[in-house]
Amino acid sequence: MLFLPAKRSESRVLNPPIIVRRAAAAVTIGETDACGRFGVTADLRTFAALGVRGAVVQTFVAGSPLDEFYLREQLYALKRGLNFDALKVARIGGVAAIRFVAEQLSESNPPRVTVDASMLDSYGSPRIGDAAVDAWKKHLLPMAELVVVNAIEGERLFGRRVESKRDQLDVVKRLYDLGPTACLVTGGRLQGLPIDLYFDGTGTIEFGGDRVEGARLPYTGGVLTAAIVALRARGVAMLPALERSRAFVNQSLVGAASHFPHGAAVEPMVEAYRALDLDDRPVEVEVEVVDEAT
Repeated sequence: MLFLPAKRSESRVLNPPIIVRRAAAAVTIGETDACGRFGVTADLRTFAALGVRGAVVQTFVAGSPLDEFYLREQLYALKRGLNFDALKVARIGGVAAIRFVAEQLSESNPPRVTVDASMLDSYGSPRIGDAAVDAWKKHLLPMAELVVVNAIEGERLFGRRVESKRDQLDVVKRLYDLGPTACLVTGGRLQGLPIDLYFDGTGTIEFGGDRVEGARLPYTGGVLTAAIVALRARGVAMLPALERSRAFVNQSLVGAASHFPHGAAVEPMVEAYRALDLDDRPVEVEVEVVDEAT
């Protein structure tokens, strides 16, 4: 009797797919500060402190605006090289640059856009002209899920004094009428406790808090908006993102003076520095000197 070997099954067991989760990513569009106190450099440190990968489109370098060619190259590289979850738009410059950036962003339909007014410096002096302000309102605001301005910027936008919560409420509703999904008018520059007013068309929400003693520092608004963008990139809902971002700014104000003694600013990485548990002693490094002549 002849026994034939059993035919082997040709079915194969495939390895289970490997699922790789990418880190949340956010983009900031704005100016560069060499010391990292404000602009995109401070935004990147804020993103990193909140666990978000950051990318940059620079619009100003050392106070000088970049022309359309450099803006175009950066925006094209961004489209090709990164999937991102949220976007911050701050200082851009003149009318042509604002219109160009808005057109490029509209084509790609970026998610979760926060627009930081950034039209005045920390001392209230204008950084862009009236025509650029009009372009900012016309081209950038309608694509934003959140627009953030302070009291002085509200005055610049609508030509009226902003000195009270009633004035803040008027500004936040006028901003909303320009097209964004929601608006926030911060109250850190007003007298009394800092109260921020949020409006999304359905109602007004107040975010109150205490002032950090001795910490009335510039550039807190930029770190606030960067924190909001980072948390939105991680999928945090808008209202919790606002609450957590305000707490983050208060935390960051504590270490400001020690890290920027010659020009204090909010320091978003202060918690990361604490986690490293480093002291202030200089680091000693052994270096072997090689005499090339021998």
